[in-house]
Amino acid sequence: QRYCRQNYTDLATIDNMEEMNRLINTVNGSYNGLAWIGLYDDVNSWRWSLEDNDFYQKGERDFRNFYHEPDNSGGNEL
Repeated sequence: QRYCRQNYTDLATIDNMEEMNRLINTVNGSYNGLAWIGLYDDVNSWRWSLEDNDFYQKGERDFRNFYHEPDNSGGNEL
């Protein structure tokens, strides 16, 4: 995200499955099924890259606790 903003652009924001399908069709054969969804492990907590609370509906901003996460990967995550 920092790289994108330094170069006067931003990451794509997908609001629904129609937009997701359009994106997948656009990237065609280069899509491998992996995508960054904007959730990142900030060492010991999860954070969403979009910080505007108005973007999220009720309950969407809440952290969902994944099994044994975040765990800072034994102190190896930055």
